[in-house]
Amino acid sequence: GRGHIEMMETYVADIAHDDYVHLDELCSAQNAIKIMLDAKVTESYVLDKNDKFKGKLTLHLLLAVSPDSQVIQHIESNPISIKHDASLQQAIEIASNFVGENIPVIDRDNNVLLGVVTEADLFKLYLGLQGLPKREIVASRSCICPRTQDHCWVGWCRARFVTSASAHPGWGGFDFALLFAFYFLLFAF
Repeated sequence: GRGHIEMMETYVADIAHDDYVHLDELCSAQNAIKIMLDAKVTESYVLDKNDKFKGKLTLHLLLAVSPDSQVIQHIESNPISIKHDASLQQAIEIASNFVGENIPVIDRDNNVLLGVVTEADLFKLYLGLQGLPKREIVASRSCICPRTQDHCWVGWCRARFVTSASAHPGWGGFDFALLFAFYFLLFAF
C-alpha cells in the first residue's frame, strides 16, 4: 500500500554521507594501510585524479600484498553499490546481499562516488517511513556498536560476527526469526 509507494519515492542519495575513506589510485599499499588504520576502517574507496570512482579496497587484502604496490592494482573494481537514483526499496534489496561496513552510492552516469550508506541507515529510514521512532524499536533488543557507538536496533553488531544470541549480551534472547520475518514482510508486499 502506501508504505510501498513511500519506499519507492524515497531516494537513497538523500541519506548518503561522506563518512568513508577515499584514496588516490597511486597511493601505496603501505600508506593505504596507515590511513585506514588511523581512520579505524577496513574498507576504503579508490578515486582517480579526476575524482572518478575506480573501486573498493579492503584492509584484509592490503595486508597480503607488497607494501610498495599501488592500491589500484588491488581494488575490487565492481563492488556492490547503489545507483544514486535508487529508491529505498531498491537499496534494501541490494543491501540484503551485502556484507561490509558501508555501500557506495554512485552516480553511474558520471562514475562519481556521492557518498555511502550503511544497513543501519537504510533501516532507520525505513522505520522513519513507518512512523516508528527509533527509540521504540531499540528499547528491548539493542546493543551499542563499539565502532559507531550507535544502537543496532536488531541487536546485531557488525563488529562481532556471532551465531548464537546467547553469545551477545545485548541481544536479550534475540530471535533470528524476527529478522527473517522483517525481511519477509518487507519484500512480500
